[in-house]
Amino acid sequence: MVDSLKTEGVIGSITGDFYVACVMYHHNPKHAMAIIDSALARKVETEQDRFYHFMVQGLEIETDVANKHFDLALRKGQLHINDADMDYVNSHEQLLSSFV
Repeated sequence: MVDSLKTEGVIGSITGDFYVACVMYHHNPKHAMAIIDSALARKVETEQDRFYHFMVQGLEIETDVANKHFDLALRKGQLHINDADMDYVNSHEQLLSSFV
């Protein structure tokens, strides 16, 4: 389904990677991390990319915890909070409800 939505131009690559990584997170967290790394390496070009890039960063931290990399997750989480554009977070109800 993700590939079809990407082909139709409904979603971008970062968005697709986010949803595939979410599914893989429950089945194989290490594979999810590879998808997350790929998503984070992509260039953010649209507003949708920006939103899902932010979401992928959060999923990366959750995946580190699932892989029992607690120190790494803590460091990435602190960086994520420090680097967060709070004006952007505050402008999105979905981000605001899950971030602050």
